[in-house]
Amino acid sequence: VYLSVEGDAQCTQLAQQQKIAFKFIGTADNADGTVIANSTTCSAAATGVGIGLYDNEGNVIKLNEDTMIANPTHNVLTLSAVKLNGQEATAGDLMGSVTIQIERL
Repeated sequence: VYLSVEGDAQCTQLAQQQKIAFKFIGTADNADGTVIANSTTCSAAATGVGIGLYDNEGNVIKLNEDTMIANPTHNVLTLSAVKLNGQEATAGDLMGSVTIQIERL
């Protein structure tokens, strides 16, 4: 997923100075609490998995904790199904949601 901040000259300048960041807010998993929880509740729901967030370089972004500095051009956010620690993963439907909050640093 490509993320970018667009606006006037001040926004561009703040992004160049690394003073704008993205924070990802959502319902966390019930294991480590760092990935998006599976919100599917039907009988076909996957269990023991969540949705992990990763930055441009593949580093983990902890849900509700970490931020990703906004790049003046764009950022790449990668989402991936991940097995939750201490749980057995079973195949099925996986769905979650996240709010992207823009923060001025």
